[in-house]
Amino acid sequence: AHGIACKLHSMREEREAAMVRSSGRDLVPIKASVVDDEMDSLGINFTVKGSRARRTVLSDAYEAGSEAAQRFDIYPGLHHRRGRRPER
Repeated sequence: AHGIACKLHSMREEREAAMVRSSGRDLVPIKASVVDDEMDSLGINFTVKGSRARRTVLSDAYEAGSEAAQRFDIYPGLHHRRGRRPER
């Protein structure tokens, strides 16, 4: 989950940087509020809850999750760089 959280944080930073560079005509803030409203209506919440008790973590499972997070494609089917096509 840590790898995915880092990628989501990176996406947010990119989005915020794009908003700063925008011409003022973009609808990003409006789209963000629409997405937030829709997530609320679906009951989706991305807040982190505090841990009440120390958990036992299996090291193999933790490593497998970390590896899966590194392979997770935040832009499925798209490449972040312009002009590149997805490899098949």
